[in-house]
Amino acid sequence: MKRFLCLLILLVPFGLTWAQGFQQGVHYERVAPADDRDPSAPITVEEYFWYGCSHCYSLEPSVVRWLESKPENVVFVRVPAPLNSRWAVHARAYYVAEVLGKADEIHQPLFDAMHVERRQIMSKEDLATFFVEYGISEEEFNKVWDSFAVQNKMQKALNEARRYRLTGVPSLVINGEYVTSMATSGGRVFEVVNYLVAEINASRSATGASAATE
Repeated sequence: MKRFLCLLILLVPFGLTWAQGFQQGVHYERVAPADDRDPSAPITVEEYFWYGCSHCYSLEPSVVRWLESKPENVVFVRVPAPLNSRWAVHARAYYVAEVLGKADEIHQPLFDAMHVERRQIMSKEDLATFFVEYGISEEEFNKVWDSFAVQNKMQKALNEARRYRLTGVPSLVINGEYVTSMATSGGRVFEVVNYLVAEINASRSATGASAATE
């Protein structure tokens, strides 16, 4: 009997935690005003990051695992945060790689070079040298660096980061409605992301059911 009571006492807190879920203002924040997005479109999860950020680097394996099991109606987008001059250099490099169709090839190696090999890749010149290692000539790199396409991507990333009131990375924005991070999630970033995706899906289903009965 005593063993049963002990087990019951141990289980109750876990049950309560599960039932309560995650809380706004604690584990995530709501974007105000939220993006006006088509409810029939896929849900977008954006990860704002900086290559020089050790927390962003440590989150990357979790990103990869989550991508393998993410909900089918979710689209994942990496967004290099250009919130200051140091971050902007790496953000521009990411978009250079993206325009050249090399983002997937360069993304993890650049992280590894900075955080495992401890290479100082902090300037445009450093990055040009790194890109040459992946078959992109310095001439091509410099041409795309100053391109209209990269400039547009940089401006959009900066505008959105400011609108979401991001102050640090890694931060994840869920469908332009919610923001969470490693700090606010208590290290449970993708549990919070999945919770919020489920909330959005439930809201969409309820809205659709309501519209169908009118």
